[in-house]
Amino acid sequence: MNANRNEYLTNLPTNNIPDEFKSIDKTFVTENTVKLGSRTRNQQKKKTKTRKISIDKINKGSSRLAQPKIKQQSLEDSSWKIKKSVLNYKASKRILSLSKPKTVKVPKEITPQTSFQSTVSAKALHYKPTARILELAKPKNYETVDERDYESDFFDEFQY
Repeated sequence: MNANRNEYLTNLPTNNIPDEFKSIDKTFVTENTVKLGSRTRNQQKKKTKTRKISIDKINKGSSRLAQPKIKQQSLEDSSWKIKKSVLNYKASKRILSLSKPKTVKVPKEITPQTSFQSTVSAKALHYKPTARILELAKPKNYETVDERDYESDFFDEFQY
């Protein structure tokens, strides 16, 4: 059966398939099965329906996939036609200004004092903070584990 299949496959008119893929080896093509249904793995182990797939014909999709990718070198070497109106185009002042690179003013010397300086507005200087904002502005004081463990009233909070 396998010998007839291989002869049939090698005698097919395969103009599009490279020589490497024309003969099918037994090691690669065994009796393939397809599991049908959507069951859990345990249910599939108990009752699994299988269907043998015969590889008698090479369809168009398989022959297309067997071909190597075609590189489009024609795009790299081709010369494109350029219209005369494009060659004679004169850019407007706005387009010329947008085409220039952006200039950024960078201080000559960056030091720790100059790198974080910023100007504060006059309104911000006259602002009087509320008590809540002053409370939130204070840094949090975290107790270390040692201080908390050695306080005498630490265990008074827990009632057994």
